[in-house]
Amino acid sequence: MYDHCSKTGTREGYTSAVPIEGYGFEFMLTTEEMSELGIMYAVAAAHSPWHTDVSQGQGLIKEWHRQQMYIATDPRVDILGHPWWFYYQDQAPWFQDFDVIPRSMHDELAAALIEYGVCIEANAYMVYGERSSEDFYR
Repeated sequence: MYDHCSKTGTREGYTSAVPIEGYGFEFMLTTEEMSELGIMYAVAAAHSPWHTDVSQGQGLIKEWHRQQMYIATDPRVDILGHPWWFYYQDQAPWFQDFDVIPRSMHDELAAALIEYGVCIEANAYMVYGERSSEDFYR
């Protein structure tokens, strides 16, 4: 992923011209390197739609879920950062109607978090505020 981003990224951000089906992920450090560096816990979060056109509602939902599942099932991760948070709220279909995310995705993610002992982190503005719908906060 780093190689792809370094070729297509700019100072202003990352933009992929061509969708790449099933693009793989990898964290920078191995378990051994984390241990050698004395890293006690790791937080990881989805932050970009990568190769997905954000105007494709269900495509974006599937991509976000894919990233979160990768994070939740990796043994190097202790905390999944701000699940379902997306900086560009007006482009994420779930901010106005959280029910657009299939219940099966929530169930699968919750089961993975429990199985792998991964906690979640939520920014305060994800829990309350005026930026999102009441349904999202609930």
